[in-house]
Parts: sequence; C-alpha cells; structure tokens
Amino acid sequence: MTTALQDVRRRSIVSVSDRQQQKQDAQQKLEEAMVIGSEERLLQAVRDGVDAGLDAQELRKTRDALAKIRQQDGARQAIAIAIQRGTEKCLEAAVARGQRAGLSDEAGGQLREAQHLLTCLKKDVLRRSCAEALAFINSRRLPPGARHRNEEGDLAGAWIDLRAALDSADRFGMDAEEIDEARHALRQHALSQALAEITNRDMSIKQWQSKMETSTDLDLPDMQARKNFIVMWQDAVDNRSVSALQVCIKEGDCLLVPNQFLSVAKRALVEQIQRLIQEAAAAATILPKPENDGQDVCAICLEGGALMAMPCCSRQSTSNLIHFACMSGLLRCPFCRGTI
Repeated sequence: MTTALQDVRRRSIVSVSDRQQQKQDAQQKLEEAMVIGSEERLLQAVRDGVDAGLDAQELRKTRDALAKIRQQDGARQAIAIAIQRGTEKCLEAAVARGQRAGLSDEAGGQLREAQHLLTCLKKDVLRRSCAEALAFINSRRLPPGARHRNEEGDLAGAWIDLRAALDSADRFGMDAEEIDEARHALRQHALSQALAEITNRDMSIKQWQSKMETSTDLDLPDMQARKNFIVMWQDAVDNRSVSALQVCIKEGDCLLVPNQFLSVAKRALVEQIQRLIQEAAAAATILPKPENDGQDVCAICLEGGALMAMPCCSRQSTSNLIHFACMSGLLRCPFCRGTI
C-alpha cells in the first residue's frame, strides 16, 4: 500500500515538472515568434501556448502582434486595390486604413505610393476648382447694384469655394505659380470688401473704429488719413473750434466716414455758433459802441471782410451782415429767427 502511494506521488511530481517545462518551451516559442514577426509562427506559438496552459495575460502580447500583422495585411491589400482603381475616394480610405494599421510611409512602400497618387489627384481637383471659381467670378464682374440677388449669392459662394481651394492647396504643397492668379484675385476681393466696410456710412463710430483696427494689415487707400481724422474729429469736438469743426466736416465727407461722426461735429458746430451769437448779442448791450470808421463788421465775430446780408430780413443799407463762414451751420437767422 505504501509503495503504491509513493508511485502515485512520484508520477505527480514528474507530471508537474513536465508541465512547467512545457510552459517554458511555449514562452520561448512566443519570444522567438515575436522576433521573427511571421504570422504563421505567431499563430503556432499562440496555439502551443494555449496547449501548454499559458494564461491570457502571458499570451496577450503575442496575440496583439498577430492582430496587428493581420490588420496590416488587410491594409496592404486595400492599398493595392486603391492604387489599381486610382479614384480619390478609394485612395483616401486606403491611406487612412494604412495609417491606422501603422504601415510605414518610407520611400518605395505601398503607403507612400498611395499618398503620392492621392496628392496628385487632389492637386488636379484643386486646379480645376480654382479655375472654375475664377471663371465664374470674372464672368460676373458687374457693379453690386447691377447684379440680381441670386447672382450675388452665387458670387459669394464662388469666393468661398476659391478660398477653400487655396487653403487646401497650402496643405498639399502646390506650387505658388499654379495658384498665383487665384491668390491675387482673392487678395483684391478682400481689399474691396474691407474698403466697402470702412466706407459704410451707416456704421456707428464704435463699429467703424473696430473695423479700422482689424484692417490695419490691409493696404487700403487713405488709411492713415482716416486714422488722423479720428484724432482731428475728437479734438474739434472737444475744443469747439468753429474753423476746426468746419474742416473736420469737410474732411469726413471726403473720406466717407460714418454719418455719426459728421452728425456729432455738425451739432457741435451749430451749438458753438449759437453760443457765439448769444455772446455777441450780450456784448453789444453792455459795451460802448465803437467809433464808426465807416467799415461794416460781421454781427457774429465782429470782424470785417467779405460780408453778406441775410436774404430773409435784410434791408437796403442794413448793418445786419455776416461772414459766409459764420453763417454756415446756422439753422435760423440770428436777427429774425426765421428758418434758413
């Protein structure tokens, strides 16, 4: 009885030892298969590992390598088919699959060949897109008011298409000479749009100043004059100088600044002239009358020069005379209060 138990124990020890040896052999095969990188060797090593009792964690690395090889093989087949078909859609899908599978894009590889072919196709499409957009834009070169509303929308869409094509051209490394005409047209369009915005007389002062700040990089005409106008306008409104306000209004009309600038300046001019009239009237009642030297003077600024009578209430030999510059901006006659 004792001898039988000893035999069973001995066989059990031998079995455990054999099992451990099998696992060691299986692990060694896994390592060798990983080095070789053959799908067949990896698959056989995984099977031997399963038979030897290796757990999932021990087999995980080899199984991942096997899955990657199969994924790459499928990607290579897809790339080969895409190259044969030569369509943009197939090439895009095949290149994306190859990149996900981790294929190398080194020179001479299938992925590099597919990428090159796809780039050439993309460039051809972009050339056609630029040419078609430019042709459409050139065929619609009419003043905005002379175009139908639908044509305005189509033209705006053509500019958007052209801008998108040029953005893609940068990504695909197209030669500058190929897209120079399109870039020039788009640049001129941007200048035209910016000029139309900063000469929009319905904008508020705040909106116009913000638009001026965002347009500093564009080579627009009279930009420095418009910047100087802002300073001139602010000084004239703050100081309430009649001559400065008159110059400011004239300059603003020439530069097509928003009407709000001119409204503020004109209101300040009217208020200042009215104030001067009131001050002159008050001074006339308290100051001694100057000696009459036979020279007429302006009833507002009390200076001589080229004077004119008010057409609403003037009489022959009247002394109610005013400079033309002092009269500009008046809404009512300072003598009879009639509307000018």
